Amino acid sequence: MNRYDVFERDVTAWLDDAASPRMPDFRDDLLQRTAATRQRPAWSFPERWLPMTAVTAGRRTIRTVPWKTVALLALLVLVLTAAAVFLAGSQPRPAPMLGRAANGLVAYAADGDIFAVDPVDGSRRALITGEMSDHSPRFSLDGMRILFLRGDGNLDVPVIADANGRNLRTTNTPGLSDVDPHSIVWSPDGRTVALLATVDGVSTIHLIDAVDGTVRVPLLDYLDGELNWRPPDGRALMFTQGSEGREELAMYSLDTGDIDVLATPDLPGAILRGSGWTADGGRFAYYEADPRSSATHVVDVASGQSTKLSVGYGELSNDGQRVVGIYAPDDVSTYLCVTPVDGGLCIAISELFSGAWGWNYRWSPDDSAILTTRTDGAELVLDADGGDQTQPEWMSQGAESWQRQAP
Repeated sequence: MNRYDVFERDVTAWLDDAASPRMPDFRDDLLQRTAATRQRPAWSFPERWLPMTAVTAGRRTIRTVPWKTVALLALLVLVLTAAAVFLAGSQPRPAPMLGRAANGLVAYAADGDIFAVDPVDGSRRALITGEMSDHSPRFSLDGMRILFLRGDGNLDVPVIADANGRNLRTTNTPGLSDVDPHSIVWSPDGRTVALLATVDGVSTIHLIDAVDGTVRVPLLDYLDGELNWRPPDGRALMFTQGSEGREELAMYSLDTGDIDVLATPDLPGAILRGSGWTADGGRFAYYEADPRSSATHVVDVASGQSTKLSVGYGELSNDGQRVVGIYAPDDVSTYLCVTPVDGGLCIAISELFSGAWGWNYRWSPDDSAILTTRTDGAELVLDADGGDQTQPEWMSQGAESWQRQAP
């Protein structure tokens, strides 16, 4: 026997002893601890209800939630939402096309450019500038667009832009001759602008499509006076046709091209001029003027009933409830007064003036004031309820069109 035989014997004995089954010395302590713990119920093991492949697959696909990324995305959504709300709130809202509206900016032309002044604080801003000569601005009824004339006053091209002066769109015409700036009037639906321009020496109605910029001249027997769109959709235009001594108020339909004559009291030899419609299109106003009398009439279309008001050259308020017009107590003096459309006391809103007020007076969008220019050149703002008569500084450079704004 050598030393290797002894090593082999000892290793064999150790392996036999290690392989023999026996209880570990700590068995009693282990059983004592585990006996106090209840076994999990069988139903709580996923393997009881699902195949093992599904359980192990779910464990393989579960990932830790990236909370930092989620927080950043949530913050980004909040920032974008706040920005959208801010932009929506900062964008101007369109005013109601009909009835009263809030007072906005007042547009005017100076030195070939178009400006706007804020009547509240007197601040001014340029709307349209450049080398071209621009004049005669007129805001749309919703206050969102503005039309002005580009040219020398003899030959002009109507141009339409956003109310802030952006997105200029030139109309499709080489130029209109002798446009009457006081005749420019937007339709209630904002689609059409009517104005008067000269064709072969005759004052003629022109209709401008405010969307595509086309200009057309319908064959109408226009005589004189203002142009007035009928609410609420503005698809018909009121004007005076006929000849001197045989004048009629007529309506031209944009949809059919038909011309209908409006029923008015028999006033032989009188001058008839339309002066507007109530916001619902149910009543219209016109005035008569002849050597014997001057009056404004308000006619109910459905019943034909007419109310005669003792003011000349009357202009309907935006809400259709009042009329401002001229009253002449004698042959040399006149003043402006406001009266209800159904008749009643006419409240003087101006001082007597030894001259003519002309026809250049118009209501503010909220019907609280009358913007007027006397024939002596004085520009005034009159309180429609008979209060103060002022010459505000903001009118010093002109006041041609008062923007309507959303309340």
